[in-house]
Amino acid sequence: MPAQKILDQVRRTVYNSPIYTILGIIGLRSPVTNLYWRLQFALSDDTITRTVGPSTAKFHILTRHEFSRFNDPTLHGEIEVLSEIIESLESDNVFYDVGANVGLHACFAGQITTSGSIVAIEPHPKSAKRLKENLELNNITGEVCEYALASEYDTAVLELSEDRAGAVGSVEMDERENGTNVEIDLVPGDNVIRSDEIPAPDVMKIDVDGGEMEVLRGLEDTLRNQSCRLIFCEIHPDALLNYGATEEDVRDLLIDLGYEISERDVSHDSREGAYFVRAEKDI
Repeated sequence: MPAQKILDQVRRTVYNSPIYTILGIIGLRSPVTNLYWRLQFALSDDTITRTVGPSTAKFHILTRHEFSRFNDPTLHGEIEVLSEIIESLESDNVFYDVGANVGLHACFAGQITTSGSIVAIEPHPKSAKRLKENLELNNITGEVCEYALASEYDTAVLELSEDRAGAVGSVEMDERENGTNVEIDLVPGDNVIRSDEIPAPDVMKIDVDGGEMEVLRGLEDTLRNQSCRLIFCEIHPDALLNYGATEEDVRDLLIDLGYEISERDVSHDSREGAYFVRAEKDI
């Protein structure tokens, strides 16, 4: 049996046994976990190839977040929504990946939109760099926008779990900043579309850890009046409260913009409480 599979079996056994609790009590959980990931990295290739439906894409796996996400059979709970996105796309579509991280959705979508375009929006500099590398790895020409979509122009602090490619974060509208946090620009989507900096979307995925309403408010004119027929928006009920919004607000706005909505589950330990809504408009 390959050493990687043996390591993975050991990990599952430890995580599901009293050993995991004991390691935490005696202060060894973090060192053992770090050793596990160092061994996994040492035994793994630098890239991984995944297939979802008719789309096959390659990804760099050079950080723990990347290794964990792309080796997970469910892609951290997103494989079903990703399958729907791929099935919904046509070759000439413009696909928006809002909160693109390192390009999971953008790279799979880019295999389909061969005569269309990809617009990937990711404010975290290191994730944006890896996003560009993943697009290049898949021979996809895409527009990478290194800012966050919002309702108005501003700046904010992106609070990061850690400052590595693939790390997740949340936007804080204040001046806090430390070694793992970065200042980012906030930009209304309607403005950059009207100025022809980026094309209007046909299909869009939004995953911004609580900033869903900000993204939608900044795109209201585009979504109300133009041809975006399908939105997959991940809703983070608790994180939305930090922006003065609720999940009901997101639903109500999408309905007001002319969309019919339905829920999609993304059950995974890393996405506790979050779920996607599919918002579809008859164009």
